[in-house]
Amino acid sequence: MADDDAVATEPTARRVDDVATTEVGERPAPSSSQPDPIGKLLRGTYRLERFIGEGGMGRVYEASHERLSRRFAVKLLGGEHSRNDKTVSRMEREADITSRLDHAHIVDVIDFDYADDGRPFIVMELLKGETLARRLQRERVISDLDHVEAIVEQVTSALAAAHGAGIVHRDLKPANIFLCRRASGEKLPFVKVMDFGISKDMHAAGHELTAAIAVLGTPPYMSPEQIQGRTAHADARADVFALGAVIFRMLGGAPPFRSDSKAESMFRQATSGKPIETPAWTRVAEPIRRVVLRALSAKPDARQVDAAELGRQMKAAIGEARAGGAARAHGETQGDEAGDTLDVPPRTRRGARGPSQRVT
Repeated sequence: MADDDAVATEPTARRVDDVATTEVGERPAPSSSQPDPIGKLLRGTYRLERFIGEGGMGRVYEASHERLSRRFAVKLLGGEHSRNDKTVSRMEREADITSRLDHAHIVDVIDFDYADDGRPFIVMELLKGETLARRLQRERVISDLDHVEAIVEQVTSALAAAHGAGIVHRDLKPANIFLCRRASGEKLPFVKVMDFGISKDMHAAGHELTAAIAVLGTPPYMSPEQIQGRTAHADARADVFALGAVIFRMLGGAPPFRSDSKAESMFRQATSGKPIETPAWTRVAEPIRRVVLRALSAKPDARQVDAAELGRQMKAAIGEARAGGAARAHGETQGDEAGDTLDVPPRTRRGARGPSQRVT
């Protein structure tokens, strides 16, 4: 099962795909089911110039502005979805929620409008870099704690802002975490959380677009309550679970509940709270393992209450892991300076020490 296999069993729900919505430098081929609108001018302002990626609801393009020397990413709803009022409302709400959050680590939404043919589109900032999913495809494991700490700290900052505003993302995964290249040459990435397409506004009582029983999200990162179809009842702790799964994926090299059978994976994920250990995961420092395993608890009440708490605990755990590593290194240095003996193997040439001789 691929890391980001998608599920959407609600009849009119969007399907969630692994789309690097603002990836620069590659041009994947769009599907042939829709005409290519390259060159099309939207509302007299945004000219579509390059296809970037494709998701369940539509496509993302790089666009130029007719009057400004700035480029944007434009998400254009697919033609078949534009006739579905619920899907159109979901996209409009995504634009509204994301623009309201206005956070440094959440992708910036600039505009929402309708093309001449009636299809809605979202205008976003154009990011340069790659998704975390793409990096993990290349590296498999991120063992550098500085990078893990930077990614987790920025993602939790974004989610904490969303949770503080009553917004639950409900589809956090490596494909929705973008690692921006810094112009300064700084090695640590600047992170942006993307795609609030199936997010939930906890304050919008009576306006929930998700059915009471619906499965929405991406299986390896879905909380047990989402897998069980209780998506409408998922709160901030669903995002905590998803981020715990993302951290496990970064450090462990595979999703936490991955197995040969998709059904077995989802059952284990929904009920056990016990991930399948990988060789890389067994080498992770115990303080970090404890925090992540709590986030992956099957019962919401056993997890951290929100992203802010998870962020604080991860920061402390990484600090504890660093301190433990430094203490071990210091102990080894002291041992060397104290004159620990070192066995020297016998030599065959003339003048070699015998096997019983030691140097101090």
